[in-house]
Amino acid sequence: MIRTLLAILSLLLVFTSCSTEEAKPESYGLYYWRTTFDMTEAEKIWMNSVGVKTLYVRLFDVVGDANDCELGLRPESTIRNIGAAKDVKHVEIVPVVFIAPGVITQKDGNKASLIADKILTRMDDVMQMNGLPLSKEVQIDYDWAQSNMKVYFEVLRTMAERLHKEGRTLSTTIRLHQLGMEAPPADRGVLMCYNTGRLLDVDEENSILSRKSVEPYLRHLSSYSLPLSLALPLFSWNVVFRAGEFAFLAPGLPLNDTTAFVRIDSTHWRSRTYQSVPITASTTTQAGQRVMPGDMIRREESNDELNNDMIRKLGEIKPDVVREIIYYKN
Repeated sequence: MIRTLLAILSLLLVFTSCSTEEAKPESYGLYYWRTTFDMTEAEKIWMNSVGVKTLYVRLFDVVGDANDCELGLRPESTIRNIGAAKDVKHVEIVPVVFIAPGVITQKDGNKASLIADKILTRMDDVMQMNGLPLSKEVQIDYDWAQSNMKVYFEVLRTMAERLHKEGRTLSTTIRLHQLGMEAPPADRGVLMCYNTGRLLDVDEENSILSRKSVEPYLRHLSSYSLPLSLALPLFSWNVVFRAGEFAFLAPGLPLNDTTAFVRIDSTHWRSRTYQSVPITASTTTQAGQRVMPGDMIRREESNDELNNDMIRKLGEIKPDVVREIIYYKN
């Protein structure tokens, strides 16, 4: 009897240890979102220390253009000097195209195939003109809604068909609110777990990432049909409000300068003086803007503790989502 009880207890311990084993990342990637490829040695050292194997490089944006009679679209902010990416050793380059919000609409249904072809052709041209090989994977970043989902999915479907014929794959970004919608016709998705809050809301605590802003969407994660990677933030910025209204983003402000700023609480400061926003602070900075006396600044930042908490929480729900972690740094 005692032996039987001991055997049962041993089995329970084995099953318990298996079921509580944490899902852990197996690979890491990095989003590169600048308009010029100018990676520093310090950044390369950081990538090597983290073990980044994939560099997701934004090639260009697709924006609306009323003067374009064919599609009403045009490429913008094409990355410069991307050929220098060849110098980053042991890293696979995945080109990404960002489609501006609202650019694809229901009216574009008969243009979906042409839109897909134009984007893919330009992506390949940019890579080849800079001496880079055609990528094994292509990624599209677009925040679609129910109103334009059908047309956008047709664009993706056309892209996937062409890429598959060439032995290549297609991925697309997935926002948290899209987890409750139909999965797009791509080979995989990247769940964007940053910029999750209300940036423009003066009462928001941290719009970059917070548990409170993520949790309402997680009920859809376990049943989501598309294979996912997880994108997390590794950046910070200062959000400037004027008369209670959002003004601009301003990384690089010397908030520890007590002659220029007075601290209100752990995340808020009030400006005492005029301050010029550093031009080189970040690609997200509106260069040339000036902070004025009385402006309120909300300091927002990501951190390893919160990122690890997201990895642990999402990994418990859907283990495969944390196999690849892709960081976004500014």
